[in-house]
Amino acid sequence: MLNIKTLDGLEMALKGDFLSKSLLFESLLALPQTLDPVDIPINAEVLKICLKFMEIDSASLPPNYNPLDIKFKTSDLNFFSGCTNNVLIELCNASNYLNYPYLMELICKILANKMQYKSTEELREFIGVESGAVEDIEDEEINRQFEWLSSSE
Repeated sequence: MLNIKTLDGLEMALKGDFLSKSLLFESLLALPQTLDPVDIPINAEVLKICLKFMEIDSASLPPNYNPLDIKFKTSDLNFFSGCTNNVLIELCNASNYLNYPYLMELICKILANKMQYKSTEELREFIGVESGAVEDIEDEEINRQFEWLSSSE
């Protein structure tokens, strides 16, 4: 069992084989147990979504996987269909912190699909940056940095 405390103060006792999908949780489970919870810098709502997905996730990525070779199941993509853009970004950050590769690749794919073919103004709105807030970056520079979004891969 793993005792954790979320960023917003919720203490949780986690148990289950599915926790090994997170390399962080797997490492923490290998340590001697303590009564004090481990602080996890993820809010409870986002962590609960991660844990719920972890329970149903049947994917297994090899250690040296190529992200372009991953075939995501429709059910996995649909699992996050009700999430807002902000929650998806928080899930991406959480999956990175938890070192949960499949979830991170999945969320990145969902975010990339949502951002694909958007104009500079639409991208600013998507990530919550107002026009004029970043004065030193020209629209062309933003377009160049996000050019990969127009790729079909």
